[in-house]
Amino acid sequence: MTEPSHPNRPQSPLSRRAVLAGVAGTGLAGLLAACSATSTAARTSPSAAAKTSGTPLAGGGTVGASPAHSSSTSASSAPSTSETPKKKPKPRETVKVTSIFGDGAKVGVGMPIVLLVDPAPTDATAFVKAAKVKVNGKEVQGAWRWSTPYAGEPMQAHYRLEHYWPANSTIQLELPIGGLSAGKGLEFSGALTSLRLRTGDKVVTTVNGATERAVVMVNDKHYKTMKVSLGSSETPTTTGTKLVMQKGEDVPGTNRLRPDGAVRMQNTAHTYDLIVDWSVRVTTSGEYLHAAPWNSEIGQVSTSDGCTNLSVHNAKWYYHFSNIGDVVIHEHTGGDPIGLWNGYTDWNIPWATYQKGGELSPV
Repeated sequence: MTEPSHPNRPQSPLSRRAVLAGVAGTGLAGLLAACSATSTAARTSPSAAAKTSGTPLAGGGTVGASPAHSSSTSASSAPSTSETPKKKPKPRETVKVTSIFGDGAKVGVGMPIVLLVDPAPTDATAFVKAAKVKVNGKEVQGAWRWSTPYAGEPMQAHYRLEHYWPANSTIQLELPIGGLSAGKGLEFSGALTSLRLRTGDKVVTTVNGATERAVVMVNDKHYKTMKVSLGSSETPTTTGTKLVMQKGEDVPGTNRLRPDGAVRMQNTAHTYDLIVDWSVRVTTSGEYLHAAPWNSEIGQVSTSDGCTNLSVHNAKWYYHFSNIGDVVIHEHTGGDPIGLWNGYTDWNIPWATYQKGGELSPV
């Protein structure tokens, strides 16, 4: 059963005009006499000259304080007012970086670090060099991949290792990128400087269309087997490695999930509009593992619109048991490989390809 796609100046030195104004007010003789008297005092008592007060000048000195140099200094030494001012450089546009998870969130071992980057950078070299990832305090060597999976949405930067994160571990991202270049005319924001995630047990569920069974492995040991019914030959379930993306759906107008983990599913072609309980999303396009009490052929034959149908008992169990980022592998479904845009599909990309950086390759 499918659902339509889903779619943060100092004062200037005295100018020629100021000097001429002083001459006009006290006379040239008065101005020269003042300079001469101060020079004599400075030679006689340096400390007295140091106490002369006045208004600070840019770059040192004071307005009104007698200079400790000869009165032969000419007013013509003042900067020319006819000089062409230097053109100010155009400020760089800020690239904002945010995380889809709050700090300290718990995720499955398959979940990459996912950052939203807006506007899209054109060069990620400085970002990649600055970003550091540690697992349980030890720096690791993974790879960043940049992509824009959905038109009109921010670019995403994903980070993963060659293999899944270790179970029950702490992942720490240090991101000192504020002010670094994101390409011509762009610089990264320094708002997000670090992120901490933690993993739970390693949970991998393999859903087999040939046997109509889903086998749940926890920390590489068999935990549970469930009967399933996948997509029919007309609407087959896609194949490949997927991740739990969402559990249930918010109650409209609130930030609360429906208490029964329900999702509203509509299909105009098949003329249904249902509230489906205990729904766990694994693709953007609308594939779920969910309760299907209407399906009497679960465990026997695939008859759904692409979703993984479960009994109410098993669907409710899986809903409460799973975490965002747990791994779900669909095989022998008769469907096409999952599109790389269609959810958190990082594990369908060969490691050698992933390391090239995606849309910002090479980085």
